[in-house]
Amino acid sequence: MRKLRSWWKRLGKGLVARVNVEITRELNGTKIVVPVIEGRKAGMGGERWMSGLLRRLLAAEKGTFYDVGVNLGQTLAKVKTLESDRVYVGFEPSPFCQYYVGRLTKCNEWPSVTVCPCALFDRDMLLPMNGAAEGEAAATLIAELRPGSKSSTTLVPAFRYDAVAEALPHGKVGIIKIDVEGAEVEVVRSLSGLIARDLPVITLEVLPLKGADTSFRESRNAELKTLLEGLGYVLHVVEKSADDHFVGVKADPEFGKHSDARFKDYVAIPAAKVARLTTALQA
Repeated sequence: MRKLRSWWKRLGKGLVARVNVEITRELNGTKIVVPVIEGRKAGMGGERWMSGLLRRLLAAEKGTFYDVGVNLGQTLAKVKTLESDRVYVGFEPSPFCQYYVGRLTKCNEWPSVTVCPCALFDRDMLLPMNGAAEGEAAATLIAELRPGSKSSTTLVPAFRYDAVAEALPHGKVGIIKIDVEGAEVEVVRSLSGLIARDLPVITLEVLPLKGADTSFRESRNAELKTLLEGLGYVLHVVEKSADDHFVGVKADPEFGKHSDARFKDYVAIPAAKVARLTTALQA
């Protein structure tokens, strides 16, 4: 009987992995179509705080939305269900994620969506993406982030922003979201000219100091802090309720030094906009 159950479980997993269907979900009061491709789909229920943050940011800041690290389009869906006409530009090196987001966009007929099929980096090159299972959110271009990992790797294209900018929609960039599993320094370097020009609000995830050796993460986080402050930004940690809803933001001098994952999400605000935006971002 145990062998039969084990066989049935393996069979079920095999069948799910081959399923391609479309399901309906509700996000921010709007019904959307979510593709299921080879058993994988974008989870729309996670990071509830992000919808609260984006709702306020989209109301306060006009201009193109840049999404660096699209993954399966979770942020794209939040942006489009909050403001369907907002111009969206994403950067994503994973071929599977690119295909999935194309399907997600087409199923929902979302306008003004461009996905650039590469990672943003400070050099033009092919890079190994570690932990590159299809749609894996923890995949990283920084091998030192998880030393000793036996995850699979896939070579992906990485480009400087200046090398691809001409092919993207033109216009002022108002908001940038960065979620790139440790490659934040390279992304900010790559975008530094645009950041200095447009002074967008930047939301970013900073990995907490966890693992056997935290010195590498700590040095990277310190370098990121220096870069952003050098560009004239004030760093604010996102405050969340116990049930993961957005509460507000507060300035955090301990940026990048936390081991608690509750303090990994930040909003970097240009100094000239701090007074206005900290008021606008209160729940």
